[in-house]
Amino acid sequence: MSLIQAYLFRYPSMKPLTKIRVFRLRLAAVVLSIYWAGMFLGTHLSGVSVPRLSVSDKIEHFSAFFGLTLLLCYVSTSRGVWRRLAVIAGIVIVYAAIDEWTQRFVRRTPDLLDFAADLFGMLTAMTVYLVARWLLTPWIERNRVQQPAETSPGPKTKTEPVAATLPPT
Repeated sequence: MSLIQAYLFRYPSMKPLTKIRVFRLRLAAVVLSIYWAGMFLGTHLSGVSVPRLSVSDKIEHFSAFFGLTLLLCYVSTSRGVWRRLAVIAGIVIVYAAIDEWTQRFVRRTPDLLDFAADLFGMLTAMTVYLVARWLLTPWIERNRVQQPAETSPGPKTKTEPVAATLPPT
C-alpha cells in the first residue's frame, strides 16, 4: 500500500495559504473578493467620508492595482504562466477602464493619468510575481515530497472478504 502525501512540501504543518478553506472557499479567493469589493466601493461611494492619505492619488491608484494584480496572480492557476498573466492583464485593464469611466457618475473626475498609474501598478505586480516565482521555484522543487517508487510486491496473499451477516428476521 503506498501513501500519498497531502502536501507538496516536507513540512505538512506549514499549510499553504491557497489550501486553507473558509466555508468551502479558498481563503486566498475570499481575501481577493473582499479586497476587490473594497476597491470598488472605495472609488464609487461618493457620500462616504474616507480618511485621506497624505500621498498623491496616483500612488493610491498604483498601490490598489498592484495589490489587486498580485492577489489575482496568487489565486489563479493555469498551465502556462504567460497565458495566465495575459488573462489577468486583460481583466485588470478592463476593470481599470470601467473604474475610471464610471467615476463620472459618482461626482468624481476620470483621469487618464490615474488609468496609467493603474496599469503601472499592474505591470509592477506582475514583475514582482515573476521574479518571486523565479527565485522560489528552486526552493520549492528542493522541498517537494518525493513519492515513494513503486516496488514489486512480494508474494501476494489472498484474503477473503469478511461478509457481514444479519440475523434472519
